[in-house]
Amino acid sequence: ARVLPNPIFNFQALHLISGYNQNGFGTYTVYFQQPVLIGGQRQMRGKAAKAAERAAQSDVSAQFHDLAAEGRHVFVALQARQQHHEVLESAIADLERVEAMVTSRHTAGAESRYDVARIGLAVRQWRAHTISADAEIRDVAGHLGVLVGRPQWRPHAEGQFEPMGITADARSLWPDVQRSQPSIRAAKDRETLAERDLKATRREVWPQPTFGLGVVGIDNFFSMSVVGGIVMPMPVFDWGQGPVAKAKADLHVARIEKDAHVTELQAELDRVTSVLRERKRALAGFEADVLSQTTELQRMAEDAYITGQVEILELIDAVEAHYELELQHVELMEHVMHAEVDVLHVVGRVEETR
Repeated sequence: ARVLPNPIFNFQALHLISGYNQNGFGTYTVYFQQPVLIGGQRQMRGKAAKAAERAAQSDVSAQFHDLAAEGRHVFVALQARQQHHEVLESAIADLERVEAMVTSRHTAGAESRYDVARIGLAVRQWRAHTISADAEIRDVAGHLGVLVGRPQWRPHAEGQFEPMGITADARSLWPDVQRSQPSIRAAKDRETLAERDLKATRREVWPQPTFGLGVVGIDNFFSMSVVGGIVMPMPVFDWGQGPVAKAKADLHVARIEKDAHVTELQAELDRVTSVLRERKRALAGFEADVLSQTTELQRMAEDAYITGQVEILELIDAVEAHYELELQHVELMEHVMHAEVDVLHVVGRVEETR
């Protein structure tokens, strides 16, 4: 943008081929011309170029923010799959404990072979679930590795599998969105770029004079003359109406797109905070009304089985129901954590960890 116009070199030769010329047989002209920017075009071009750099940097930041949100969603999914696998391992350990108890009672003659076979089948079924869980962990870990540009990497998610405690209040979070959201900064920078382009376009329509200086040589008596002049365009018919109108339209579009994007973000913030509130409510209700009673129900089923009040199938159902509810709890926790990532994405703090 700061580069000056190139000079122009002009060489002309006039050679007589017929008739009489009092200047002799040849006239030679060497002429140098230099266009001059008199309307401040170079300064405005530089400002527009700097605005374009800032807009490009903002676009890159916004794209990175979107990729970071995707990566964080995958990370949460990986944590959930690992937690799912841990619940399966706990279920297998619990069923194996029941299996050892049933086998011991069968050896003592208190239980039938059917009870031993049935509890053994339940253990094998849950072990089969872990194979599928391992495949899901590898799939999600591979996705995360591809996302960060290391396709051969199979990461393991560290950290507590629990919600961060993000506030689900759109009104209190909106100022943070306006300060931190990279896409808003990118939209504002695009608007600034359009303003700079309009100013630069208005400067470009200024006439650009060209100054020239040279020498003319005549072979008759070897005379030399100095010649100079100026070439000045006359903006009579075209004074840049088209480029200026287009730059104005681009600025209008940039402003409308910025306002539309801000409005979309307000609506999106309302949506993600509402989703987060509902998922938090569902998780809290599940933990208070359902999950808190499963351990006691399982213990009661084991006591009833030992005293002969229930059959082996009822005991297996109680153990499996407990861990199926644990798996459901993991799923609800994952939903809340995904909703928190969505809120952080909209707010513009997707890399925040606390």
